[in-house]
Amino acid sequence: MLENLGCQVEIVGSGRHAVDATRRTAFDLILMNCQMPEMAASSSADPPS
Repeated sequence: MLENLGCQVEIVGSGRHAVDATRRTAFDLILMNCQMPEMAASSSADPPS
């Protein structure tokens, strides 16, 4: 749906991959599932280094 609106979308399979993606790309918006494998969205807000 977002791609149909002209947005660029990156999909990852786990919370850990989402955190890794933010280290290499500056995103304007991040949408995450609250129960992602490896790390939930609430934990991703302040991940361990």
